[in-house]
Amino acid sequence: MRDIKLHKGLGQKTSDWLVIPLHPRYHYDGPDAIDGGGITVREWEEKFGTQLEFLEMVCRRLGVDVFALAGLDHKVSFE
Repeated sequence: MRDIKLHKGLGQKTSDWLVIPLHPRYHYDGPDAIDGGGITVREWEEKFGTQLEFLEMVCRRLGVDVFALAGLDHKVSFE
């Protein structure tokens, strides 16, 4: 998210539209939990993919451009 200037700090987001839905195992209840202290954001991204990649995947799966809804100029490919 830093690459496109969307990072505000730990646990902060630019817009409520830019929320990545995670299964509890990856959010707070498991060895790969990002908020449970299991691994760092960098380690999680190296293992599973970047936050930007996940948001773009959510856009494609839902058919909704959350970046546009957040008022950001980031193009998502829906192909």
